[in-house]
This record gives sequence, C-alpha cells and structure tokens, in this order.
Amino acid sequence: MKKQSFWKKPQVRIWVVIFVAGLVFLLLSSSTGMPIPEALGIFICALFALTLLWVAFFSQFVLPLQKVSDRKQAIRRLVKYMLGTGGQAIFIENGSEKKRPGETSRRGPGVFVLDTSSGAVLRNDVAFTRVIGPGLTFTPGSEYLAGAVDLHRQTQPIPALGPLGNEDPFASRRRDETDEEFQQRQARHLETSGLTRDGVEVVPNISVTFRLERTPGDEDLSFGFNPGSVEAWVRAEGIAQVRSRDSKKAPEPRPGEYRPSHVSLRKLPAYLAVDVWREYLQKFTLGELFLSPLEGNQAGDTGLEMILQMVRQRLTNFEVTELDNVGQPSGATVISREFEILQDSGIRVDGVSISSLRFKPEVERRLVDDWVATWLQRARAERGRIEALRNVHTLDGRQRAVERFAAACTRRFDAETLSLPRPTHSGDEFFQMKIALDRLLRGTLQECILDPQLQQRLGADLSSLSEIINWIRVQEP
Repeated sequence: MKKQSFWKKPQVRIWVVIFVAGLVFLLLSSSTGMPIPEALGIFICALFALTLLWVAFFSQFVLPLQKVSDRKQAIRRLVKYMLGTGGQAIFIENGSEKKRPGETSRRGPGVFVLDTSSGAVLRNDVAFTRVIGPGLTFTPGSEYLAGAVDLHRQTQPIPALGPLGNEDPFASRRRDETDEEFQQRQARHLETSGLTRDGVEVVPNISVTFRLERTPGDEDLSFGFNPGSVEAWVRAEGIAQVRSRDSKKAPEPRPGEYRPSHVSLRKLPAYLAVDVWREYLQKFTLGELFLSPLEGNQAGDTGLEMILQMVRQRLTNFEVTELDNVGQPSGATVISREFEILQDSGIRVDGVSISSLRFKPEVERRLVDDWVATWLQRARAERGRIEALRNVHTLDGRQRAVERFAAACTRRFDAETLSLPRPTHSGDEFFQMKIALDRLLRGTLQECILDPQLQQRLGADLSSLSEIINWIRVQEP
C-alpha cells in the first residue's frame, strides 16, 4: 500500500499554516508595541473562533447533506480529519474507490459517498457489519470499508477469453516473437481450447454478460441495488483473495498434483462458461457442430447451437435437461453447479457469447469439402423445415383472423340483448332472430368499413350489405 507523503498530510499542512500565520501576527504585533503574551492570547482566540466558523461553513458544501443531523456529523468528521483522528473518507464511483493514498489504513469516524451505480459492505475487525447503497453514509470509529461493487451490467472479460483478434493459436513460434509473447499466446490458446467427440480441437472466444442479482420483483430501469447480492459478491471476493494469498505461500505442487487457481470474480462467469463449453463439446462430432441438424431435434438446431443453449441454461437455471454422450436429451434433469456458484456470489448472467471458432488448417479444409459435398441435402432439409413452419403460421393466422372477425361481428350484442328470455311462441322467436341477425350484420358492416383491406376487396358489396340490413328491419312475422 502506498503511504502518503508527510508534507501532504492535511493535519501537517494545517499546523504549518497556523505556525506561519501566528509568527507573522506576533511580528506585526511587536512592531506596534503590543506585549507578546497579550498578542498570543488574541491570536489563539481569533484562530479558534475563525476555525470553527469556517469549518462549519465549508462542511455544508463538501458533502451532499440534506438533514440537520447530517450537517452536525459532517462538522465533527471534518474537525477530526483535520486533527488526524478521523476515519476513512472515500467516494465510490462505478464500484471503484476514489481515495487519497493511505486512506484505507485510517480508523475512526468516517464518511462514504456512493454514486447510483455502486454498493459497498462495511466491516469491523471481526465481521461484516452492514451493506450500504447509493448516497451518503456516516460510520462510527469501529467501521471501515470491506469492499465495493459495480451495479452496472458488465460484459467480462475484455478482451474475451481466448486468442486475440486474428491471432492464430495453432501457428508455430514466429521469428520476431519473444519467449514471453509466445507463452502468452499459448496461454490464450489453452484458455478456451476443447475437443469434439471425434478428437478435433476447437478454440473460440468466450465472454459473459452479467450483473448483480436484483431484489425479487424489482424490474425498474435503475441499477437495482440488492443488499444481499452486494454482500455475497464482497464475501466471495474476499474468500478468493485469501485463498489466492495462501496458494502463493504454499510450496510448489508435486508432479501430477492438482491445485485449483483463483481468478477475479469479474472473470468467474466466463471461466464457468468455458468449463461447460468443454463438457458439451465432447458430446458432438465436428460434422454435427455445423453441417446438419441433429436427429430428433424438432427446432433443427445444429450441435453448436445446442451447446450455446446448454451453456446459457447451466449459468441461468437451477436445473437443466441432461444430454447423453452423443448430445441427445436423456429425459432426466441435472442440478447446475455453475448456477449455484453464481448465486452464492450474487451474480445473475444475462447472456453468453461463444464466437470466432478456430481450427487447425487441415480441419478447415475438411469442413469446406464436407459443406460442398452435402449442400443440396442440407438445402432440402432446410426447405422442408421452412415449409412446415410456414404451414403452422398459416393455420395460426387463419384461426386468429376468424376469432378477430367473430369478435367484431358480435360487438353490438349488448347485455340487454343477451339477457332476453328464451322464446315460447313463434312471434317472440321471430323477433329475437330478427334482432340477432340485425346485430350481426351491422357489426360485420362496421368491421368492413373500418378495415381498409376489407373495404377495398368488398367494394360495391358494402351497399348490398346495407340493403340486406334495411330489408330485415321491415320484415314482419
């Protein structure tokens, strides 16, 4: 931790200014013949009064104060800060702490200001004490900052896991490439590398869009401050940091010993997505990834689309459908361990990106040859799928049109007409049939007039419909 320079400390500067001002005042007083003890007493009284006055005045503007009690708190903390006995004074913006060097080591009554997209957790020497959200918070002497969180929706990591740009992860070491650059390129290669069921290596770029879990039922346009999620994030981040320090102190692992590495919590969703990607990639062959829809898949999804769906489900659902060793649904469900880990960290995943798949040159040539050889078969299968979808949408459209037209035709049937008693003789039956037919035809005529397409197609038939309505009205039993 970087320590603050002695001459940059506020209390040091204050005492230097007081000493210089007092020295100048005494020199001016002695030139007028005033005794030094009397001049010193006047200077101390004036200094004390002016200090209290200016501290009380300026403390109204350094913080976003709204209540009288807050103003009193601000004055007390400003005085303590000047005397060097104050605690942490930190502004948190987008989850990042804006502070002076050495601020985190201060203990005493402090103040925190958080913007609308930040949350934080306070602690004492033994445990977390409370979670604070956007706004102003005063703390007693025993509390200090444990951690801060950005409430924005984030896409991490940047750049995405995997090779950079147009980088070829399979290329051998170039002449102009140093050992360090080559090792970094190989590390990026191994970050997302996976094998298909037929042993083909695939290297994509993977990133995840996520944010902290909102309070249930809170779906407004704000950042959604949820104290439980903020505490879960800070707690998980603190555990990861402790484990990381312990792993650095531990001896080197023995040959064949597995020792898990610890990553930043911002990158955790992406690394979980990589693990799930590798798991499902092993269930499909290279040909199933791109070339033909999977058998038994009514949606016509390719293997790659199935993998992307399953990765998203594993990161967003407690239970997911189980796939067997060849990528087919087994009918059973499994619990998503990845979702539980994200929940324990207060994270909710909104989206997963798996893109820019890279293969060895000979594999790419094989893909092109397979595509050329099977393009007609795949085109016919796609045509059949589109025709089936078209028929479904056509039938659905017809049904909705009939329901809409029926609702329009019966719109003139009011409650009084519908409550008429069942006719007991022919005269009442004729009267009710006449009313019902009149209401139906008038509703039909109104719908045809209001709908431009119907009006254009019917044309002169609209006048015929009006004549029928008038004819019905003059009929007698």
